[in-house]
Amino acid sequence: MFVIDPDTCTACDSCMDACPCDAISIVDGVHTIDPDLCVDCGACMDVCEFGSIFEVDEADIIPKKDV
Repeated sequence: MFVIDPDTCTACDSCMDACPCDAISIVDGVHTIDPDLCVDCGACMDVCEFGSIFEVDEADIIPKKDV
């Protein structure tokens, strides 16, 4: 599973152009990878010049809870 760090992303759209599955979109002004569409090919990470995209273990992602 790949994620985009919003703090280092420059919104250059290179990742969106590289994604073969259109899994990257802009949500509330932030580039976001949809895990349901992503096929974990890493094309987005390969083109990101700023190191803003990285692979994480799905088990390490803690879902947000409604408070």
